Amino acid sequence: MPWYWIRAAPPGVTILPLPSWAQNVYGVPSFAALPQEAWRALGIVELVCALGLIVPALFNWHPALTVVAAVVLAIESLVFVGMRAKYHETAFIFLSGALGLLMALVAYGRMILTPIF
Repeated sequence: MPWYWIRAAPPGVTILPLPSWAQNVYGVPSFAALPQEAWRALGIVELVCALGLIVPALFNWHPALTVVAAVVLAIESLVFVGMRAKYHETAFIFLSGALGLLMALVAYGRMILTPIF
């Protein structure tokens, strides 16, 4: 099993093994569907949206951004489900679908059940 250095690890924790499913990302056919720059941009969007789920509600600053972030992540998950289905990657379909449903539930809860506007 290959070992990868973790730069931001606390003292005493310098190397961690990667699980076997994460060792060769190039073995997943759908990763070739988009260029590396697109995957990088999607990762940045996901990080910004993850912050958008937490920060607005935490600091009571533009709480509607929580709904926007959840909707963006739900739509992105729906696109990923379609892409994964095209390449017959069943495990990833279920993962993307579950995360998309969770984000849709957050958006519904923040817009309809307990509005935060």
